[in-house]
Amino acid sequence: MAYDLLIKGGTIFDGSGTSRFAADVAVQGGRIKDIAPAIPERGAAKIIRAEGKFVAPGFIDITSHADKNWSLFENPHQDYLLTQGVTTILAGNC
Repeated sequence: MAYDLLIKGGTIFDGSGTSRFAADVAVQGGRIKDIAPAIPERGAAKIIRAEGKFVAPGFIDITSHADKNWSLFENPHQDYLLTQGVTTILAGNC
């Protein structure tokens, strides 16, 4: 099967509380379609080599202060948070 994105060889922390494990992650249409030890690369539109890196679902920052320090308004994409793995922020709680 062809995937939009294939993350190869990372160490998976899946958020379930189980121990980390080595695997590949295949994404199609913005959703995870497969997690397995060796997913074939054939047909993948983009491959990310993740050997020596951790792969995890996004992190939630519940005390971002993005509204208080105006970073939410100056940089609405909050791309600096994405580079740290934060995919969701909670603002307005200060």
